[in-house]
Amino acid sequence: HTLARSGASRERAAAAATRARHTRRALSGAPMTVVFASHNLGQVKRLATRVIYLEQGRVQADLPVAEFFDRARLQAVSPAASLFVKGELV
Repeated sequence: HTLARSGASRERAAAAATRARHTRRALSGAPMTVVFASHNLGQVKRLATRVIYLEQGRVQADLPVAEFFDRARLQAVSPAASLFVKGELV
């Protein structure tokens, strides 16, 4: 599958990422959890502290972000999540 984005789509995505970063900074000291849903792995790496990977509404992996992006750890926890991160599962 190929995803093509127009310039306007890229601009909207960039603006949304900027808003998310500002929100995270503003809330960083607050005692709360913020749920952020994304398929953009770069955003996830930058913004998340924990990743919960779902397949068909079921939790397949629930890890701190560093562990989620550790290939060996993720493969041991969830082969499906590992395939997704490698770009082999969409």
